[in-house]
Amino acid sequence: MTDISVVVGYSDQQCCRFVIDFLETFEYNVADTVEYGFDCIFAVNKFNPDIVICDAFMYDLNVCQVIEKVKSMGVADPAFVVVTRSNISHFLDISGCRDISFYCLMPFDYLSFDKKLREIVTRKNSPPEFFKPDVFTGLSYPISEHSYDSVKCVSCIRNNLNKLGIPAKMRGYKYILESVLLALDDSEILYSLTKRLYPKLAKIAGVSSASVEHAIRVAIKYCWDNGNYIAVNNMFGSTVKPGGCPTNGQFISILTEIVKSELGLI
Repeated sequence: MTDISVVVGYSDQQCCRFVIDFLETFEYNVADTVEYGFDCIFAVNKFNPDIVICDAFMYDLNVCQVIEKVKSMGVADPAFVVVTRSNISHFLDISGCRDISFYCLMPFDYLSFDKKLREIVTRKNSPPEFFKPDVFTGLSYPISEHSYDSVKCVSCIRNNLNKLGIPAKMRGYKYILESVLLALDDSEILYSLTKRLYPKLAKIAGVSSASVEHAIRVAIKYCWDNGNYIAVNNMFGSTVKPGGCPTNGQFISILTEIVKSELGLI
């Protein structure tokens, strides 16, 4: 588990679940989860977290009001990160708040968001970075007109990976999740893993393409040797040679089709 502590503040429970899923996947220390702005202020002063991840607007207060109150009390000094699925124009109401370290729209890319949070904690005592929402969307790849609910999509992928028995702490787990998300937007990427998929994931994570390929392969091998045999057989039994482990491409392709089916996209 990472030593980065986080307080989460959301009135929207679906958004809250999306953020919590991310934090659990990357094993952040979630100190508290609240729905109201005043409860967020109390939690910040009680737990003194490194980061507060919250919506732009909660039931009673907006994030600027929360920050102002926390600063005036002088008990804690966390970095504030705003993640919302609100219409981008809503940011106009908080665009003057320079104490927001970072904000983006859902859905965000897990790997790049994790990297960003760690950078924020590392540079906590430096002037905060400020991103306009029309420059950064939270995704590391272009947004297309999705035919699916992005929050449900991530949840569907996670459910299947967990069902197969791949531990969320494995680096390959995160790469497979990202791969399926990319494949849902661009199925052609599955025909070019070496030239397109691996380099894209490697760029996000700040590692080599070979590291990405290896991590995915290790996660699949772990699934085959130690995972849920029934789930593995149900999903892959008729598509892989007896006793054989699927290639990275086969695994991601089949999982993508399963997710499409469960989301009603095919």
